[in-house]
Amino acid sequence: MKFLRSIFVWDPPVFAGWELTIMRVLFAGLLLNFFSNGWWNFLPELLTSPAEGFRHIFLFPPPTVTSQPHPHGIANWFDLSFIRGDMFPVLRGLLLVSIGLYAAGLVLPLSLGYILWFMVCLVSLRLSQGYTGHSGQVVGLGVLAQWLGCLAGPLWKREPGWWRAWLLSRGVDFALPARLTREAVVAAYVVAGVTKLIASRGRWLSEAPNFVLQMQKASDETWYSLAFRPNGEGVQAWLLAHPWACMLFLLPGLLLEQAAFLMLFNRRMSALFALGLVSFHLVLAYLMNLSFLQNQVALWVYFINVPGWLVLWLRERGSQPERS
Repeated sequence: MKFLRSIFVWDPPVFAGWELTIMRVLFAGLLLNFFSNGWWNFLPELLTSPAEGFRHIFLFPPPTVTSQPHPHGIANWFDLSFIRGDMFPVLRGLLLVSIGLYAAGLVLPLSLGYILWFMVCLVSLRLSQGYTGHSGQVVGLGVLAQWLGCLAGPLWKREPGWWRAWLLSRGVDFALPARLTREAVVAAYVVAGVTKLIASRGRWLSEAPNFVLQMQKASDETWYSLAFRPNGEGVQAWLLAHPWACMLFLLPGLLLEQAAFLMLFNRRMSALFALGLVSFHLVLAYLMNLSFLQNQVALWVYFINVPGWLVLWLRERGSQPERS
C-alpha cells in the first residue's frame, strides 16, 4: 500500500548533472542511429573490420530518392533534392560534428539547430514520396524540445554578455532541455491515444478485430521486402479466430498511451509506465515487425533511466546501518 501511494505522489524527478550528461550522450547515439539507418547493426563489423564498420556508421550514403512527387511539409515550398547532391558529404560532415558538439554540451543553439534543420529537410524529402511514416517522430520532437530549451534560458535572463553565453552554452540549465524532451515524448503518446478515438469516432476498440488484418498486411510487407515472416503469425491467426481477444489485446496499449502523462509524476511512475510502453512495443515488434526502436530507446534514456536507479539503490544500500 505504501508503494502504491508513493507512485501517485506529484514529485517530478530532479536529475543530477551526471544523469543529464549520460542522457545527452545516449540521445546523441540515438541521433546517429537515426541518420545512419542503424549504426548499432554495424558494431560487429566495427570489431572485425574497423575500416568497413567506420565507413558504414559515419560515411552513410545520401537518401536514394531523387524527387518529391508528393510534396510534404517544407517540400511544398523548397526543392530538397540538394540534400542528396554534391553537397551531401559536406552536409553529412557538419551533421556529425554537430552531433559530437551536442554530446559534449557545446554550442548547443547552433549544433542542435543544424541537426534540427537537417532532420526536417531529410524527413520532408522522404515523406514526399507518397507514403507516411512516423518512426522518427520522438527523435524529432526531442531535438526540437532541447533546442527550444537551450534557447530559452539565456534569452530570458538577458544578462550582460548573454549572447556570448547563449552561443557557447555557458550556464545552460541542462535540466530544462531534458524536462522538455520528456514532456514532448509524453505528448506524442497521449496525442496518439486520443487521435485513435477521434479518428474512429469512438469505435476504435469495437473495430479492433480489423487490426488483425493490419498485422497480416505488415507480415506480408515484411515477407516481400525482407524475405522473412514475423514470429507472431500463429498469434495473429488465433486473434483472427477470437475477435474479443483482439480487443483485450489492444486495450492496454491504448490506456498506456492515453495515460502517458502519469510518467511525469515521479521516478517510480516514470519507470513503470515506460516499461509498460516498451513491453507493448516489443509485442508489436513480435507480431508485426514494427519495433519503433527510436521510441524504445527514448523511453529507456529519459524515463526508465537505469543509471539513475542504480545510483539511488547503491546510496540507499550504503546508508543502511550494518547489522551486528
